[in-house]
Amino acid sequence: MRRFFSRPGIFNSDMALLKNTQIRETEQLEFRVEAFNIFNHAQFNNPSGDINNTGTGGLGYVTSSSRRRIMQIALKFC
Repeated sequence: MRRFFSRPGIFNSDMALLKNTQIRETEQLEFRVEAFNIFNHAQFNNPSGDINNTGTGGLGYVTSSSRRRIMQIALKFC
């Protein structure tokens, strides 16, 4: 059976900032900040394809979304 519902579009922007600091000739320290979905745009999952469910969340309803903005910080010694 062919699906006739399509998923809402995805708009996802990621960003990373880093700073390398030289400690000695062969050693350096890297400070990194990363953000995924930086603008916190809603990313909705697929609509329901259940034709037997006629209540709320039935056929054609989008009832969930994917993750929100995620940020992480890292420090690496090389």
